[in-house]
Amino acid sequence: MEVTAAIPVWLGPVIAMAIGGVLWAFGARVARHAVLAVGFAAGVPCGAVVAAWLDWSLLPGVVGAVLGAFAGLLLARVSYRLMLIAIITCAAGLIGAVIGAAVVDGGLAAASGERSVTAARARAAELAETVAREVRSESSEASPAAASWEASRRFWSTLDGPERTLVLAATLACAVGGLAMGIFLSSMAEVAATSVLGSILLSWGLAQTLGASGPSAAAWSLATVVLATAGMAVQSLGRSSTRAEPPASPSPAG
Repeated sequence: MEVTAAIPVWLGPVIAMAIGGVLWAFGARVARHAVLAVGFAAGVPCGAVVAAWLDWSLLPGVVGAVLGAFAGLLLARVSYRLMLIAIITCAAGLIGAVIGAAVVDGGLAAASGERSVTAARARAAELAETVAREVRSESSEASPAAASWEASRRFWSTLDGPERTLVLAATLACAVGGLAMGIFLSSMAEVAATSVLGSILLSWGLAQTLGASGPSAAAWSLATVVLATAGMAVQSLGRSSTRAEPPASPSPAG
């Protein structure tokens, strides 16, 4: 008789909101240390296993574990930096795409009089409604990501040359800016990336908890952007206050 443990539906959203809250408020402080700790913890047994598998007399299990710990730390540090650069680049590119789409939504990139402001707004509204309907539809066979991609592809096919150029240019410019931030301004990128990730987890957890009775997809997107901005401000203020604390003065000798 097969026994399956029932996992509560609310458990996933609660875990996502808990992790998201920590990343949103303290991500720049804890994320790097958490990744390094995972790399160290994984490197110790891996190094011992490799030492036993090679069966070298000069590489006993203890030495292999120590070398594996150092290798795990190094790999975790490099992976964390690359992951940070990738996250901030993708997030900045997405922001650029949203900005370009907003300009198109306002009809400011229309190539001819046939594409009026009203038509552009109707087209963007249709995209938002399609994405929201596909994501919330329980009978849809496609995943939310696939449904959103298909709706975005249909929206892209309605754009003319100048509108596509605008969206691509805005996306590429912001992505390059995010890449430069991730490479040259690692501290700022760390704050931005953890704030964005935390905000996404918080919004997703709240959306799953509220279900169909919650706000629209556009409202959740706006809330995520506002949360990410607030998270960057909170983390930046926290780092500034920590650095501004004066060192404790030594007590006078009695």
